[in-house]
Amino acid sequence: MKTFYSGDQPGEGLYQCNGCGGVVDVNDSTFSLLPCSECGCTVWIDRCIKE
Repeated sequence: MKTFYSGDQPGEGLYQCNGCGGVVDVNDSTFSLLPCSECGCTVWIDRCIKE
């Protein structure tokens, strides 16, 4: 798994918050990750698998 931070543009896919485990689904390759809306964490992990 690859780690991303707020402000990174990781591309389309699922990303999991490293703090609370919340998941965001990014559908725009130009989208910059924001801090987690649940806990404010700024570290995201590439999930690679859609549930």
